Amino acid sequence: MQLSRRFAVLTTGQGFSKRVFLQDKAGQKQSPWHHLDLPTGLIVPGVIEISRHQIAKYEVSLKEPFNPIKQDTRKNKRTGVEELRFYGQFPLFNYGCIPQTWENSLENDPKYPYKGDGDPLDIVEIGEAPLATGSVADVKVIGALCLVDSGEADWKVICVNTQDSHADQLNCPEDVDRLYPGKLAAIRHWFEVIKTFDGKPRNRFEGASEGPAEALALIAHCHKQWQRVKTGEFPSLGYWLGGNN
Repeated sequence: MQLSRRFAVLTTGQGFSKRVFLQDKAGQKQSPWHHLDLPTGLIVPGVIEISRHQIAKYEVSLKEPFNPIKQDTRKNKRTGVEELRFYGQFPLFNYGCIPQTWENSLENDPKYPYKGDGDPLDIVEIGEAPLATGSVADVKVIGALCLVDSGEADWKVICVNTQDSHADQLNCPEDVDRLYPGKLAAIRHWFEVIKTFDGKPRNRFEGASEGPAEALALIAHCHKQWQRVKTGEFPSLGYWLGGNN
């Protein structure tokens, strides 16, 4: 299945001011959070924030107009000066998010007793090809892992680009273990230790890998939470909501 969706990428600025926008065929900016439809089923759009083997930490900015992708910043522990954020290890996957979803930061997760991290649902795309920041790929949902990061539920939806040569063979976490032995364990380890490079505590996962049915239920739940955001239920959060399209 190929979703009907094509966008150009507009990059402006550099360093702290660098922003990656999506544009439609008419050259109009489109929000990767609000303006991409989320169909039901195993194939969903995946917005790529960080290409595999790139260490610059990019993510969708929820408060800026049209929700561009920008690089995170942090304060240097030694100097106190704000600096761009880079990972301490290269990711083993393409990292991004699912549009029209939100992990509610004001309420507990439906499965575990932690509030959400306040971001769209993350995707971990395990295909063989790097995908560029700002690209939108059709990805097939395989499963999900619940990361607990700083006491918050930060789910990772495991998926594969539908154009990947092994996409048809990857339908559940067990298939990943069969075709790529040790890959899911390596992904878990990466998330568990990545913040220790910044002097922060180790993250941990809650429970075992979830299958595709559970992952789809999670996406549906987070889509309903996004709908609450879009209708203006949480104005104090300061999110950019755009128009009604």
